[in-house]
Amino acid sequence: MLITSSHTIDLSPSIRKKGFRQRQVSNSSTHFKQALYRNSRVHRITLGSQLRESRIQRDTWNSIDLKLVTELGLPAQIPSSGGFPVTCQLLQISQGQYFALSQTNCVECRLSEEEEADSWCQQTTASENDEVLSFQNSNNSFMKLQYKISGPLPYVDDEFYLLFEPNQSERDRINSKDRSPLSLCLGPFYLCCQEIDGLQMQPLVMWDDHPKNAVNMYRALPLPKQSCYMLFQELWDNGTPGKLWDSALVMNHVFNTLAKVDKHYLCGRRIMDLSAGVGAIGLSIAQTSHINNIPNPPQVVMTDLEEALPLIKSNQQLNNIPASAFVNIQRLEWGSTDDINQVMRNRRPFDYILISDVLYNTKDFSALISTFRQMIEKNRHTVIIMGYKPRGLKQSEEDLFFNECRSHLRLETLDLESFARVFACTKLPTRKANSE
Repeated sequence: MLITSSHTIDLSPSIRKKGFRQRQVSNSSTHFKQALYRNSRVHRITLGSQLRESRIQRDTWNSIDLKLVTELGLPAQIPSSGGFPVTCQLLQISQGQYFALSQTNCVECRLSEEEEADSWCQQTTASENDEVLSFQNSNNSFMKLQYKISGPLPYVDDEFYLLFEPNQSERDRINSKDRSPLSLCLGPFYLCCQEIDGLQMQPLVMWDDHPKNAVNMYRALPLPKQSCYMLFQELWDNGTPGKLWDSALVMNHVFNTLAKVDKHYLCGRRIMDLSAGVGAIGLSIAQTSHINNIPNPPQVVMTDLEEALPLIKSNQQLNNIPASAFVNIQRLEWGSTDDINQVMRNRRPFDYILISDVLYNTKDFSALISTFRQMIEKNRHTVIIMGYKPRGLKQSEEDLFFNECRSHLRLETLDLESFARVFACTKLPTRKANSE
């Protein structure tokens, strides 16, 4: 069992230049642990009030209220070291994937006239003419802004999305001292040529079986392909399985980083995303293999409780990932031998089991460890990669879990280079692309 017990995702120059095998392994566990605790300050941009209209008139200012919240949805404390620069851009679907439109498809943002000057700051970057809005040090995490779409635009009937995200690279965002917020994506929107008159107001919904009927909130995660994103819908009413948690963000970034080094690194692997939540890790691996045209892609099985499966399936459809022999979603309750046998029916054992942000209640420890043991019994070479971020557990409770794991499994704490080594050095049998 390999534990990503801290959340650094710094890719060393030796990996970038030499690949997985020709590099020196660093002892960066201290840096890895420090990055974990920085990750506890990952905030989220979310809507401050209902967005009531999905049709937008070109060259007209529209109002929107945003707020900054913590991982648990509480008002965020903006760090004293400065603000969070945020930009807005347009996304549109092309060949089933979400792409950022070129800068000629212009979306402008400005502060609402009624917004207090100390809550937001308007900046202009030195290298670009784009205006950047920034969350500033303030007790008020609620802000008002206006946006306008102009310039060459998509066809009027095409849907598009507004993406509010930090004005920095993904790597810089995750490794920054004060964690910049997770992006917010809104949509779908449609352009109107005529002035909007007498349209029925539509309330914002967090989940909708017919997303064209309303404006929805999503989290947009970048893929290794330039300007390409995946969208994920959260369902906070589902509790723990309905949210995109911090460890999943970090693990997802690590997999993206490794795919940029070697797009074939997961070729032919069998992967379980255990307790997949919104499906971010498993679906991202599947989509990355698709956009890279991998001839023998990994076979990904995402599992969770029965009530969590509709959200994963919804996000699969949202990202236009078809159900196939390489992408599967199944029920698995921790400790359930019947569920595990059903998942394993007519299927070879998994090479990797991925799991993140699952340690909340000590009463679940036994069932989770039982699941690990049963899966390892199917294949003694299975590697479990676990992303863990300390939250409410006491040190004694953490020790209880990991000491029990050590009595059954060999544990190793990962930094990024040892994470990469796991995939570079694991010997797997040759497999046909259609094997199952």
